[in-house]
Amino acid sequence: MRTVLLVVMLVGLLGAALVTPSGAQVNVAEIAQLEPFSPEANYMSLPGYLRWQIFKEEGRWISRLEAVREIKRAGGDPTVTYKDTIVLRRLAGEAGQ
Repeated sequence: MRTVLLVVMLVGLLGAALVTPSGAQVNVAEIAQLEPFSPEANYMSLPGYLRWQIFKEEGRWISRLEAVREIKRAGGDPTVTYKDTIVLRRLAGEAGQ
């Protein structure tokens, strides 16, 4: 019985080692400087884009709250909505005329 348990534990540890992330790190500071809902942010909010990037690189989802905190720490504004972005773009276009 102990041998079977030991074998199962070793197989589990070996499997976990094979599933570890590639070592690539998500650059939160870079993401925080993107314009929300832009092509560079894959048309997502900054917290949504950060969550997606972490999932792609590490295979785990972080909560929206964690993503908002990280974006704020990096100096970004995680509260901008799609509607806000449209208004800001229109205002920037009017100011440039």
